[in-house]
Amino acid sequence: MQLALPFPARFAPRFFRLVWFFWIALGLALGGVYLFLTAVYYPTPSIPRSEKRVLAMGSHVPTLQEMLEQIEAWQQTPFDGLILNIATSKDSRGLAWTIFGDQRIDQAQLDRQVERFSGFNWGRLTDNFLRVNVYPATVDWFDNFDAILYNVEAMARLAYQLGFAGIMLDTEQYPGIEIFDYPKQKYKDQYDYAAYDAQVFLRGQEIMRALNRGYPGITVLHTFGLTIGAQFGGGRDLLPHTRAGLLTPFIEGMIDAAGETTTLVDAFEGSYTYSQEAEFLAAYKLIKGFTRDFYARNPAAYGEVVEAGFGLWLDHGCGDAGLSSTTCGFQPESFQNAVDLALRYSDRYVWIYSQTVNWQTGQGIPPEWSTALNSFRRENSP
Repeated sequence: MQLALPFPARFAPRFFRLVWFFWIALGLALGGVYLFLTAVYYPTPSIPRSEKRVLAMGSHVPTLQEMLEQIEAWQQTPFDGLILNIATSKDSRGLAWTIFGDQRIDQAQLDRQVERFSGFNWGRLTDNFLRVNVYPATVDWFDNFDAILYNVEAMARLAYQLGFAGIMLDTEQYPGIEIFDYPKQKYKDQYDYAAYDAQVFLRGQEIMRALNRGYPGITVLHTFGLTIGAQFGGGRDLLPHTRAGLLTPFIEGMIDAAGETTTLVDAFEGSYTYSQEAEFLAAYKLIKGFTRDFYARNPAAYGEVVEAGFGLWLDHGCGDAGLSSTTCGFQPESFQNAVDLALRYSDRYVWIYSQTVNWQTGQGIPPEWSTALNSFRRENSP
């Protein structure tokens, strides 16, 4: 004799099938919402290629002073602009490495550059930037900031006088500096993270106002931005414990004080080795969507001021071998594809960093690279 099962047991298999169908349907629905948000709510750039620019940065990009002799050679390169440093006796690496300290720039040195380049014809190099590093970082956020504010205003003014597009603010923490690392701050025993957060936000505002005084409507590219914090899932509670935890209030202070025509470009150094479309697409939506809506202190201001850019490191991991190696960095086809994708998903600027390639002389460029390294030249360029 077969016993009748109680109601719950009798219908258990059907119940569990219904549960699975429910979760599958929910997953499909959420997937549809995600696709809608990413495709519609977070649209990709629609700016034509003719309005986008590719910049050169790296070891063989000349100093500003050297451009007097190298300008003709650079007209033959595919770039629309250079990220330039200024030679100085203060630091063999250039003036950019002296800005965030307690010493003021020699204004006479900058005035000489204005005289040298008065009426200078930059040709196809229409979008040049002066480089400024957050280095040597010898001044704490609670220390006297007068020299730093003087320096960034002077550099912005020089960029304006030379007809440059703006400043490349390199926010990378190079070895030996911890300017955005809260546990390494000078007064960490006196001020908690919240106090530093407020002070760094204030300094970001002051830096932005100084830049705007020197160059109203300036464009500032920064190598790392709010996205470096947003990648932790939007949790600000992690910032006191991350190496770049104070970068967030710094950039937010800059956004808060930006002028009406000022543009901040998250130049996204994190894309150095990207080669796949999904990587660029995800990064663009991180910059323009998630960071704005779920992370930024002021989403409206962020949306008005911040553009998406991308950096590519041409010879990453190659050392002295450079492009002659087939086991490191990009290869011709992958590099050409990466530049195409970076241009497609940037709002305006893509920058290419290299260590061994001498663009103006051709040194370090194997013959098989010629097509790839000229593929991104704009057709309507001078």
